[in-house]
Amino acid sequence: MYKKLEEGNFTINDELIDVYKNMYLYKVGYNNLEKLSNFVYEKYAFHYQKKYNWEPDVTVKQEMFESDKDQFKDSVYFAFKNLDDQFLGTIKVSKRVGQQFSIEKDFDINVDDFVNQQNFPVNSIWHLGRLAIASDLLKTTYEVSSKEVIKNLLIHSLSYIAEHPDNLMLAESDVLIHKIFDDIGVHMEIIGEKKDFLGSPTYPVMLRSKAIRKWLSEEINYEFQ
Repeated sequence: MYKKLEEGNFTINDELIDVYKNMYLYKVGYNNLEKLSNFVYEKYAFHYQKKYNWEPDVTVKQEMFESDKDQFKDSVYFAFKNLDDQFLGTIKVSKRVGQQFSIEKDFDINVDDFVNQQNFPVNSIWHLGRLAIASDLLKTTYEVSSKEVIKNLLIHSLSYIAEHPDNLMLAESDVLIHKIFDDIGVHMEIIGEKKDFLGSPTYPVMLRSKAIRKWLSEEINYEFQ
């Protein structure tokens, strides 16, 4: 179902891994990384300007791409696309290998201190991000809900985290996404104060690998070793 993320992971070209209702799911290669990063920025800017009057600074787009480049070798980026190479939905999962995640820089959470304060063991720390959906295209062309696409993206991305039962996922979750995840059955725990981040009110959250394994087992009957 998933391929182990190895050190030095660096894929140049997109790799087709699944087809779902005439949408094509790719593991995105470095050559398409800027296009993916721009897609995420444009969806955030469109939705959050309309909902929260967010007017992003001109540097935000470039900063997002620079962050994606820095994290690429320790990450897996997924994207649903159509035959015209348009992005329909994206997500990424990154393994923490020394780099700082947004939850540290923007939410002032010291990850090492946070982990040490928990009463459970932590093997490795992961980050989930870059979730963006082309909801307009999904409604008009594919007759599939955003929630359905998110669920499929989660099945593939969260599988990397679930490889070890003591892995831990951290993320910054928009309040609407937090509710959608709850509806899907992925219950992320809020671990700090809500603040405006990339245009929307956002929670810092965590999700344990054991909870991911339980969800994957229930959703797709996946049996872990």
